[in-house]
Amino acid sequence: MGLEVDKNDIDELKEAHGQELTTEDLKKFNCVQQQEVVEKSLSEKQEVVAKQQISGTIREILKARETVPLYIERHHSYSALTMRTNAKLI
Repeated sequence: MGLEVDKNDIDELKEAHGQELTTEDLKKFNCVQQQEVVEKSLSEKQEVVAKQQISGTIREILKARETVPLYIERHHSYSALTMRTNAKLI
């Protein structure tokens, strides 16, 4: 079971791979490459922006977690003190 190659096969292969690219082909190829680079760059920028937004949201949540207990302590400690004072008076 051998493979046979004749001169026509070789000539056909040479012709298929020997064609030079035209200027138009090169322009199209260059355009496609530039498009891929731009898309990759935009994708990376979008990822960075998304991470920054997430980080900002996390910072806001952490800040709120610090603020809420202080608010509760200030406003509800007066209520607790008043309730204790009233309880002593009764």
